[in-house]
Amino acid sequence: MPSGGRVRVAGAEEEDTVLLEVADEGPGIPSEHLPRVFEPFFTTKGASGTGLGLATAYGLMRSLGGEISAANRPSGSAVVALRLRRWS
Repeated sequence: MPSGGRVRVAGAEEEDTVLLEVADEGPGIPSEHLPRVFEPFFTTKGASGTGLGLATAYGLMRSLGGEISAANRPSGSAVVALRLRRWS
């Protein structure tokens, strides 16, 4: 979000899982990029990005038995959702 804005973090319990959502007020993720955001080395930041941030998050979530997804809200902002098994 080059122009600034807020990032919202929300959590909820759903039976045996925990859902964490991180949403921003930015322009969202271009629809043509959404299918690739978790690919290693995919970046839209040119030389200033490595393309490893979301790929690392994806690998970590899979190793924990969880899920991660990225989408755009109808307002245009991006949201990343993480779903993990609740451990007792």
